[in-house]
Amino acid sequence: MPCLECTERKKQCIYRRDTSVADANASSDVLISVTRPGPNNPGESNIGTEFIDLSSFGIHYELNSGMPYIGDLSMLIPAAEHPPQTTQRPTRLQFLLNFTRTTGVNNSYNYKRPSLQPQNLVGVYSYRAVYVSKGAGICRLLKSVARCTDVDVRHSTNTNFAEIASAADNIFSTDEMPKLLAIFWERWYPHCPIVHRPTFNLAFAHPFLVMTMVLLGAVMSPIAQHREQGKLLLDSAENAVFNSKIFDCERYKDINEVHNSGAVATFQAAFFVCIMQKWEGNEAAKQRIRRYKFTTLVTAVRSLGIPHATHDHSAPTQGSSEALWKKFIRREELIRTVSYVFLLDCGFLTFHNFAPRMALQEMTNELPCLEIYFQAASASEFFELSRLGSISPRVLSVVEALRLLTTTPDGMFNYESVLPTSCLSLFVAINALLALVYHQRTLSAFFPSNTQPLIKAVDRWEDIWEWNMHRLQACNIRIDTCFGEGLFMEQAPEFAALARLQLNTENSDLNLFPCPSNNILPNSSSLTSQPKLDKSDMSHLADLILRFEAVNMGHETF
Repeated sequence: MPCLECTERKKQCIYRRDTSVADANASSDVLISVTRPGPNNPGESNIGTEFIDLSSFGIHYELNSGMPYIGDLSMLIPAAEHPPQTTQRPTRLQFLLNFTRTTGVNNSYNYKRPSLQPQNLVGVYSYRAVYVSKGAGICRLLKSVARCTDVDVRHSTNTNFAEIASAADNIFSTDEMPKLLAIFWERWYPHCPIVHRPTFNLAFAHPFLVMTMVLLGAVMSPIAQHREQGKLLLDSAENAVFNSKIFDCERYKDINEVHNSGAVATFQAAFFVCIMQKWEGNEAAKQRIRRYKFTTLVTAVRSLGIPHATHDHSAPTQGSSEALWKKFIRREELIRTVSYVFLLDCGFLTFHNFAPRMALQEMTNELPCLEIYFQAASASEFFELSRLGSISPRVLSVVEALRLLTTTPDGMFNYESVLPTSCLSLFVAINALLALVYHQRTLSAFFPSNTQPLIKAVDRWEDIWEWNMHRLQACNIRIDTCFGEGLFMEQAPEFAALARLQLNTENSDLNLFPCPSNNILPNSSSLTSQPKLDKSDMSHLADLILRFEAVNMGHETF
C-alpha cells in the first residue's frame, strides 16, 4: 500500500512499512508512521516527514483521476466583471464559537476535522542515527535551560528538574519523535503550512524548529502522557527559543543571509511556541506570551523579515531550474512566516482585545501563493505547474490588497487583479480588515463613525471569496487546500461575518469609545463601561457570537 503523499502524487512509492507490525495491528486502532529505507546519502530530503495511515479510523482522502490535487490548471477561467452568484453569508459561526469556548490546540483548530481517539502509536521508521543525534541535542538544550531557570519559577508551576528531564528524554527519544512528528504533519501543518515539507530534512533542520514541531505533535497527541509531558517542556522551550541571538540582530542585507543565519527557522519556532503557550500554557505563560514574548517576535520579524518577504520579480530568470525553485521556496517560506505572525497579532486583537503590535501600513510583504505551487515536490513539477497555471508575475502585498478593497471606486474594481488567489491570502486579507475595524471603532471616540467604506470592503471580500472558490472548483481539483477540509484558513467567511457584525454594532460593548451623539469628544461617563483591554479569556466574543446566531435564527440579515 503506497503512502498518502505518493498516492496523491501518483508516484512510485519508495516507502516501506514493516509488514509484521502492520499485519499484527490491522484489526486494532493503531496509528502507524510510514517510512522508507534509510538513504546512503544523509542529505536526502524528507527525513522526518513520516506520514500517518488514517484509513483504520475511517479517514479517507478522495482521489480523482490523474494528480488529484493538481487537476487541469488550464481550466482557470477568466474572471467576469462581477461574480455570477449571490454571496452566501454564514448565519452561524460554529467554528468561531468553538474557538472562543474550547481549550487546547487540537480542539481549537481541528474542530471540523476527523478526530483521533486515544490509542497506541507504533512508530515504524528508519534514519535511527538522525533521530538519536537530533533528539539527544534537543534534550541537552532543554535540560541546560531548565537548570538555569530560576527555582522560584519552577516552583510556581509545580515542576522540578527531574520531571522536565524525564519528559525530555521520553518525548525526544527515537521511539517517540517519529510518531510526534507524524502527528505534527497531520494535525497542525495543514492549518499552518509555513515549512516547505517536500524539502524538509530532519538532519539539517534547525534544532529550535524540530523541537517545537515535536512539542506541537505532543500537545496534539491522542495519548495523555504525550500531552502532559509536552506541556511540562513548554516553558523551557520558550526560554531556549527566545534567548536566541537572532532576536538581538538589527537587520540582514538580503534574503539569503536571513535564511542562512537561521532567522526564518527561529521565527517559525518562536511562532509555534506562542501558539502552544497561548492554548496549552498556564495563565502566567499565556499572559507572558501576549504581553512580552510575542512583542519580541514581532520586533524581530519587523526588522529582519518584512523587508525581504517578497519574491524578486525583477531578477533575471537565468540559472538552473533547481536554483530558481529553491529561491522561490526560501522567499515563500518567509512570506508565509511573516503572514502567520501578522495573523496571530490580529488574533490577539480580535479574541483578546489586545492592541495590535503590527501597523497595517508596514505590511508590505506579499500575500502567500496558491498552495499547489508551494507544495511542489521538485523543480520540474513546480515549473510545469507554473506553465499550466500561469502564476501571476506579482502577488499583491497586504497593503495593496487593503487599498484595493477599501479605496477602489466601484466602476474601477477589477476582480481579475486578485483571482485566482489562495484561501490563505484571502484569510490574511479579512484579518487585516478586522484590524481596520478595530481602528474604526477607536477613532469613533473623536470622529463621527462612518462604517460604510469598510462594509463595502467586506462585501467585496465576500464576492472575491465566492468567485475564487467558483473558479477553483471549476478545475475539479484541490488546487489550494491540499490537506482536506475543515482547515483554519477555510473558516475565513466566519471572520468576514464577524467583521460585519462589529461594523453593524454601533455604540455597543464592542465599540471601545462610543461617541455621544451631541458631543465631539466623549465625556468620562461614556468611557466607564468599556470592555477590558488584554482580556485573558474570549468569553466576551463568545457571547457576541451567540447573540449573532440568535438574531439569525429566522435567517435575517445581520
